[in-house]
Amino acid sequence: MKSVNIFAHFHDIITPPPVSMMPQTIGYLLLVFLLLSMLFPFALYLRKRYLRNIYRGQAIEELRRIEKIADPYQQLRELLELLKRTAISAYTRAAVADLGGSSWWRFLQEKSGITLDRQLQEYCENIYLDETALTPANNRQVAAYVRRWIRRHKGVAID
Repeated sequence: MKSVNIFAHFHDIITPPPVSMMPQTIGYLLLVFLLLSMLFPFALYLRKRYLRNIYRGQAIEELRRIEKIADPYQQLRELLELLKRTAISAYTRAAVADLGGSSWWRFLQEKSGITLDRQLQEYCENIYLDETALTPANNRQVAAYVRRWIRRHKGVAID
């Protein structure tokens, strides 16, 4: 008896073509286009907001560097300088540069809703008069105020 190879009569498996990921009707394409056109303005808004608040992140980084300064006089001077530069970045030089004393502290309070207590305000003002002994504890309180102000002040809408 002859052996017959049964497998010789089989054909290879024919696989179907892959399923297309492209929609078969124009309605789905219109839906995708509509969704993307609705998301585009939102993406522009998020980018604009991010760019508008870059100065806050840079100010926080600078604050971290200032907090490591050992000399209390230099530390307090740089804290106050950082606060002024951040306010100028947020509200323009014309609105901020000439503020000083109580009008400066009032401006800061109006823009953020937080207040530095009067004793620390005087502590900060006396550095320019060299009438006070600076302490790291007071500088830490001022640094905490500067950090809160940077994070919480209301920015100006830029178009």
